[in-house]
Formats: sequence, C-alpha cells, structure tokens
Amino acid sequence: MNYLNQLSFFNSSSSVSYFMMQDIRGYFNALASSPALADVVSLIKAVSLLASVVLFIGIVYLILRMNLIGIKAAAVRQVVHPQSIAKNKQIARTFKAIRARLARQNPEEDRRAAVEANQLFEHTLDVLGHTGKPLEELLSDIPIWQSVTPQEILDARSVRVNLVHRPGMRFSHADAERIVTVFEKALTDLGIL
Repeated sequence: MNYLNQLSFFNSSSSVSYFMMQDIRGYFNALASSPALADVVSLIKAVSLLASVVLFIGIVYLILRMNLIGIKAAAVRQVVHPQSIAKNKQIARTFKAIRARLARQNPEEDRRAAVEANQLFEHTLDVLGHTGKPLEELLSDIPIWQSVTPQEILDARSVRVNLVHRPGMRFSHADAERIVTVFEKALTDLGIL
C-alpha cells in the first residue's frame, strides 16, 4: 500500500509539473506575441545602433587625433615621389664637391671628404623620411640596395666614426676613396645620384 501511495505522489507531482510547464510555455507565448516585446526589441535595437555610432565616431576621432592616416600617407608619398628634383640636384652638387675634395689627395681633405660623404648619406635618409630608427635597422628596412650592401655602408660609417673620435687614426687616400665610393653607390641606389 505504501508503494501505491508513493506512485500516486509521483503521478500528482508529474501532472503538477506538466501544468507548470504549460503555464510557463503559455506565458512566454503570450509575451512573444505581445506588442510590449516588440517595443522592447525596438528599443534594444535603437540603443545598440546609437552605441555603434558613438563607438565609430570615437574610433574615427582617435585615428585623426593620432594622425595615423597622415603618417601612412606620408610613407606612401615618400615611396611614390621621394623628393623634389631641386633637392636631388642639391645633393648631387654637394657630392660633386666631395669628389673634388677627394681629388686633391690631401690627407686632411680625404678625412673631410669621408666624413662629409657619410653626413650627406644620413641627411639624404632623413630627407627621404627614413628616420627614428638606428641606422642598422633603417638599412635593413630599405630593400633597394643593388650596388652596395648594408654591411658595406655600416663598415664605411664605422670608419667615419673612428675618424671623428680618433684623430690620430691612420687613414689613406685609398680608404677615403673606398668610403666615398660606398656612399656614392648607396645614394645611386636610393635614386638620388
């Protein structure tokens, strides 16, 4: 008898749960078909659209404020049109003067020619917009080296650094000729000479 009482309890509880589920299902069906839900969904859509517009305007503002487009446009401009013809002519005239200084075959003039050739090369990199990094990184970032390697440029620069910081360093005319030639080839690869 005890078993039958338990069985009827389960039957009654399962029918209660069935009716509860029917009530819950009916509540959600009524809610889904009500115009209030459509209003709530429309409100959520409007708020999310407004939030998206505000975030988009914020992103555009930050891009303009940080000048990311200007930086990218400047980089593209440097690739497409590196510099004006007048600057190319000025650099070419300066390099011609360096070659004339080297032709004198005077030890002091040779030193000055090597230092000036390096300075002209670094100035040209600045004019072309290759700034903000150490020279080693700049040279590896520029993929156009054909007649000279980045290591040759770095070697020529290290000799120039030694000339400036160690005035008693032995320096021959052949060394000066080699350094000036390296920088001349580098400027030619850059399209300046």
